[in-house]
This record gives sequence, C-alpha cells and structure tokens, in this order.
Amino acid sequence: MKLKIKKMITSENCYTLLFMVVVCRLCLFDYFRAAIYKIPLISEFSPLFFPLLFAFLIYKSGLWRKLLQVKRTSFLIVSFFTSAVFISCVFYPQNADFILNADSNGQVRIFTHILPCILYYFLGEHFEPTEKRTRSIAICSCISIAVSFAYLSYYLNSRALVGDDMAASYALLLASLVVTNQALKEKKLCYFIFAVLGMVYALMMGTRGPVVILLCFWLVGSIYYSSKRMSRRIIVLVVLISAMLILVYSPLWMMLLKWINIQLAQAGFTTRVIDSMLKGVSLENSSGRDTIYETLLALIDQRPILGYGVYGEWQFTGYSAHNIYIEAIFQYGVLVGTGMILAMMIGYAKAFNFKENTCANQWLLILGCFVFVRGIFGGEILDWPMAFLVGFIVNKASISRRISIE
Repeated sequence: MKLKIKKMITSENCYTLLFMVVVCRLCLFDYFRAAIYKIPLISEFSPLFFPLLFAFLIYKSGLWRKLLQVKRTSFLIVSFFTSAVFISCVFYPQNADFILNADSNGQVRIFTHILPCILYYFLGEHFEPTEKRTRSIAICSCISIAVSFAYLSYYLNSRALVGDDMAASYALLLASLVVTNQALKEKKLCYFIFAVLGMVYALMMGTRGPVVILLCFWLVGSIYYSSKRMSRRIIVLVVLISAMLILVYSPLWMMLLKWINIQLAQAGFTTRVIDSMLKGVSLENSSGRDTIYETLLALIDQRPILGYGVYGEWQFTGYSAHNIYIEAIFQYGVLVGTGMILAMMIGYAKAFNFKENTCANQWLLILGCFVFVRGIFGGEILDWPMAFLVGFIVNKASISRRISIE
C-alpha cells in the first residue's frame, strides 16, 4: 500500500494536481475544506487546508526550485504592485484601514488577496500546459461540475434559491471554461454534456456575467477550432453570428426562454436572468453598476493623474469598481492605468502563437475570457486570476520572443 502511494506521489502527478487545485480550488477542493471544518477535532485547522496543500504540492513537484529563480521582468512587476500597495497605505489612510484591518467577515485583505497574488503570479509564470495535463485538469473540472450539482440538489431539498448566488457561479466558471475548451477541441459527447451543465449551473445561480463569459468562449472557441486558415474562421464567425441573430429574432427564442423559465421555477431555482431577457432588459439593467461607474468617473475627473490608490474605490462606493479597466484608471491615474491595460493587451498578443494551435494558446483563450471579458462585469486587478494570467503571459511572451530571435 505504501509503495502504491509513493508511486502515485510523483513530481509530475503533484505538478498536475497543483494546477487542478488552482482551477478547481473554489469549487471541488473547497468542499474538502468545508468537510474538514465539520470535523470537531481539526475544524480549527480548516483555514490552513489550502496553504498546507499548496506547500506540499509545490515541494513534491519540485517547483519550489524554479520559484526561487526570479526573473528580472517578474521582479519588476511584483515590485511595482507591492510598491503601489505600500504607497497607497502611506498616502491614503482610509485605504490602509481597508487593506490592513479585518472586514465584517474577519478577513484581512492583505492576506486574502494581495499576498496570494504573488504566489499565483509565479505559479502562472511556471505553468507549462501539455495535452495530458490539460486533459487531467478538464476531467477534474468535470468532477467539480458534478459535485456542485450534487451539492445544489442537496441544498434545494429543504429550501429554494430565490436570489442570485454570484459567488457560487463565479467559483465554477473557470472549471466550466476548461471543460468547454476540451469539448470544442476533442469533440467528445461527455465533455459537451458537462460544458452544457456548466452553462445551466450559471443560469440556475441567476448571474448574467458567467453566462455571457461562457457564451463568448463558445463563440471564440468554435472559431478557433474550426480551421487553421483565417479565411475559414471568418466564414465560421459570420455563420455563427447569423444563426444566433436568426434565433434571437424568431418566435422560437421567446418560446424557448419561457420554457426554461418555467423549468427553473419548478425546480426551485432563481429565474433572474431569464426574467430580464423576457423583459428585454438583460443588457440594459446594470444591477447598480451604472451608479458606481458614474461616481468613479466623476472622481477621476477631479484627480486624473495621481488616482486614488489601491482599493481607493471602496472608500467612496463601498464596493469594488466592477470593471477592471475603470478600476485601473481610478486607482493608478489615467496615464499609469491606461499604460497597465495596454501593456497587458500587448503582452497577451505577443504570448499568443498565431501560427499553430498549442496548449498555451488554449489556456490563453480560457484565461483571457476568465479575466478580460469578466473584467467588464467585475473582478479586481489585485486578485489571483489576474496575477496568474499576467505570470502566464510573461512566460509565454518571453518564449515567443526567444523563438523569433532564433
């Protein structure tokens, strides 16, 4: 038995499991943490579950040696953001209170968001996806979707989900994107089933953002995997958009929405997204975001150069900016904020290999939708998805540059 366990705990398996945890941490592996919390003797150690798991996997995979070798570009990027946090705490006392003091949930943002960003940045920088690793992560993501549905069924046995659950929907989003990518790539029925279930789960949670992000990825992925020739991809794009427009403007669309609405209501799920679509206000209704945007844009006019520091928007609205592009300009000023956005977009384009289909390209598409498209609706700059993507971009862009030089 011990020999079998030792054979399973290889550096390759630990490396793959590490990035399974990265993708499914907020869904599948969070259920393990919750289970530990229910055990009386060790419940107090449940907050240490993920730190210890990451430490173990990083050590056993041998990745810790690479993490100690910090590149100059990485040093500059991490130094920039840590300096921005330090300067914000010094010159904006309200921001310092928000960053350093515990919130109503007892969480201190510097420990829950800022410091983990450093770890996720370096994990992204050393993430080397292969077909085998991507398939393993996709299988783990399928299990995450199945477990989330099982838990939801158990939850609804005694109550109805009358409101939206944004946290649960976004927690499963990355896993749903990974499964959708695998479905479009391998054209296997099992992956398509779980990809559709991921979309259904987002609908049942009543959050429009994940639904829109998944639809965007279905469109982009269908075009990307349709052909290697750009002319054929353009034809596929035109056909898909035409088919969507025909469906949306046909009587069948309203009939389909009403049927879905009835099924969700009968099952006890929220019908918030479908109700908005039936009323024709799915895009117009911003759920209060317009007020936040107007407030932040007005404040940017008053201080366009210096900005208001890291997490400065919380002092004026009580919420995040719900848009990473406005957030960048509000926190860092127009010049620095715009430069950050342009640098990310240029780095993303350089990291993408337009000549051939690679695993890195697939993950750039997945993470691009997860961060850049999601950034229109919410998300934050100093959060693990952005940190992981920036690290991944830095690694792949440097590889592309070396190849072009050779």
